[in-house]
Amino acid sequence: MGIGIVIQGELEGKAAATQFPSRECEIICVQANKDNAAHLVYIGGEGVTIPNGVADQTSGIYLATGEKTPWLAVRNTDALWYICSSADADLHYVAIK
Repeated sequence: MGIGIVIQGELEGKAAATQFPSRECEIICVQANKDNAAHLVYIGGEGVTIPNGVADQTSGIYLATGEKTPWLAVRNTDALWYICSSADADLHYVAIK
């Protein structure tokens, strides 16, 4: 039994909450670019924000330079949104359909 169809991509850093492109999948892994220096990438749902020290329901989990998420079960990559501490903080993803 094979692993299915592998989907991958790179996303440019955005300082505003941005939705992943729409691609059907079963699982996805997201990694912050190894060249992001001290810039962070935050992953979450629609309207994800950068944490600001105040309790809320929008702050995403962060990925520092080169860090990656575990495999996340989603039906479409567009279930995820991201925001970066700098437009210089790019990210990559691999998904399996």
